[in-house]
Amino acid sequence: MNKNKMLIKDMLELQDSFNSSINKDWRFKNWNWDTYMVVEAAELMESLPFKHWKQMKTDWDNVKVEAIDLLHFRMSKLLKNESINNAVDMMTMAYDVNCSLISPFEEED
Repeated sequence: MNKNKMLIKDMLELQDSFNSSINKDWRFKNWNWDTYMVVEAAELMESLPFKHWKQMKTDWDNVKVEAIDLLHFRMSKLLKNESINNAVDMMTMAYDVNCSLISPFEEED
């Protein structure tokens, strides 16, 4: 198992453990992970200078917090619907695809 896949597996196992510490039956609750992700995305947007009518600077500290919140809710949704092994495979594939899309635009040293 490559390093990224191991890290993703660790993150998913930690998320599962955290969710279980809140409610041992969390997978059977009808929590709306999609709504939670939309709210976090809106909070993230409020940290970016997207309003042309308002002088703003990017609040990078809060962008990071909201992005991590989005990740936690995404992992929770995956774990509710998938086994940890399937969730690891899905997140690893998404990571690999995103990296392949970004790498052509990276600056050369």
